[in-house]
Amino acid sequence: MRRPRPGKDDQKKNAQSLHYKRITDPLKLAEATLRLLRSDQREPALKRVRVFSRDAQCTVSWNHIINHDLSKGRVVEAIKTFNEMKKRGQHPDGYTYTIIFRGLAKYPHYKQSVKRALTVYHAMFAQNSPVRPSTIHTNAIITVCARAQDLDAILGITSRLPEFGAGTPDATTYTIILNCLREVAWKDGNILKHETYEDKVKRRRDAVMMGRRLWPDIVKKWSKGMTIDEALVAAMARLLIMSDTDQDCDDILSLVQQTMAIPRQIPPIGDPTRATHFGFRPSRESEKEREGNDQPVFEAEAEGPMSIDEDISTEMMIRDRPPSEFAPLKSSSKMQFLARPGCNILSVIMDACTRMNAAKAANSYWKMITSEVEPDLENYNMYLRHLRRQRASTAALSTLRELSKPKDEGGKGLQAEVKTYRLALSACSRDSRNPFSLETATSILRLMFEEISNVDLRAMEIFATLLQESRSRPVRAIDQMVSATETMFELWKKAQRQLRVNSSRVADKSIERHLKVGKTFSAARNNRDEFVKISALVRAQIDRVNNRYWRQLDRPQTRQLTKMQLLVTGKSVRKAEFAQEMAKMSSLVVEDEEDEEEEQEQEPARDSPRPRRVLSA
Repeated sequence: MRRPRPGKDDQKKNAQSLHYKRITDPLKLAEATLRLLRSDQREPALKRVRVFSRDAQCTVSWNHIINHDLSKGRVVEAIKTFNEMKKRGQHPDGYTYTIIFRGLAKYPHYKQSVKRALTVYHAMFAQNSPVRPSTIHTNAIITVCARAQDLDAILGITSRLPEFGAGTPDATTYTIILNCLREVAWKDGNILKHETYEDKVKRRRDAVMMGRRLWPDIVKKWSKGMTIDEALVAAMARLLIMSDTDQDCDDILSLVQQTMAIPRQIPPIGDPTRATHFGFRPSRESEKEREGNDQPVFEAEAEGPMSIDEDISTEMMIRDRPPSEFAPLKSSSKMQFLARPGCNILSVIMDACTRMNAAKAANSYWKMITSEVEPDLENYNMYLRHLRRQRASTAALSTLRELSKPKDEGGKGLQAEVKTYRLALSACSRDSRNPFSLETATSILRLMFEEISNVDLRAMEIFATLLQESRSRPVRAIDQMVSATETMFELWKKAQRQLRVNSSRVADKSIERHLKVGKTFSAARNNRDEFVKISALVRAQIDRVNNRYWRQLDRPQTRQLTKMQLLVTGKSVRKAEFAQEMAKMSSLVVEDEEDEEEEQEQEPARDSPRPRRVLSA
């Protein structure tokens, strides 16, 4: 009997099977599988790998399919593919387990991520397992638990790690654990319900104590040949600074001295020379009391001279104090590789010195580390926070100029953010008693006008507050105020061009009714509200200058202020209206001078004695 002729589908299947049989090299199969997966053809790639798995090992192709499933977020399909791979006699290698662990770490919100990862990890310890867990696998599984903030699972994994040989923890392992401790301690209050402030503080201090207990083990491993890096030192330092206590902040400097051989720039707490050398940090109460006064708080004035009893108690405290975990170690041949400082540890050091109010130490660390390390933008932001604490407005301006200057001209060539200019303006605002702070803030605002494309409302508010509280010298007050007002007006025009606002020609109505925002910002109502607030700030500043210095203003300054006032309030700057405003201003000046002369003539002299009253007999 003649067999029926195969149809089109059968011919297609036969052609595919013949094509599968032509590939005999696992490397070519892996390349073909990767090409199909890049074009999102998972099923043809899986069929091809299944056919090839009957005759030879193709572990790399299975790894590509598992990695593709995890990259698309298909966790269940990836685990099924891994189980099918083992059922078909394909032996997973070390890369297979690494791909699974790193893929599961990307989805910590998936409830079964930690459970499935631990199941795969514990299966590696079986006697028939082709692969034994290495340090890379340990770090990958700890990363999965750390992303899910499962500290108990991490402790269970680390408890069965060997101390010597393959699979021992390294610097990356301890870095992941310390970062996990910090993330667990910084959990959001909405996640942990019914938690008081005391419970939150206790949770953070417990995390710091766990890190302190873990650090001697790290030092012991380091003394036996383990290499440490900046990431490990910064992880421990950021865990210490989380408690916000003077002792923990001071221990950060000891930690840096221990691991990087950078000498301390301030004596440790408990040393009698600390008060005479740099001074203690003022107490919280004294800082709150001086918050109203705009006087700088110096470290040497915080506590005053120490008495004899205090010296004796300090010596007893030093003698009875247990050895610190961050004490300098003796030199060893295996500990010759120290951690090199970088931008990460520089930010932590500046933060710790700012919290302790150690100004001289912060400047010394900054000069010492930046001579070897190129600081990034976050380092400059932290340094500006330190300058704001010390009310150093001039130093903040010079730092901004150095930051934004191109590298060809000797600068850093970095693009400052809006936050950077806010910090510099805040330093000027805290330095309001300085007669040159207003001029410095004006220069910062002009620099922001040149570098930043968007106008920031918060920066304008800080600058307006500084204008209200500034105490400039009488000779330069007028010029500084007019220059500052012109700078604010330039920023207002930039915001007007940015938001495509058409000013109204009606003088009696408010500007809010005649705002016409462009199509790009039609849905962004916040931009319109910000422009209204910026207009109100500029309008108030112009009125303040007119009311305060209207006698000392010359004709060009009055003309410029009137023009700016007309534009900001939405009026049309026509010649008739401009002449009318100038005439109104001049008439007000003449009337005020005549009224003052009449009041001086009618008012009796204050220093003249009162007439005596004569009593009748």
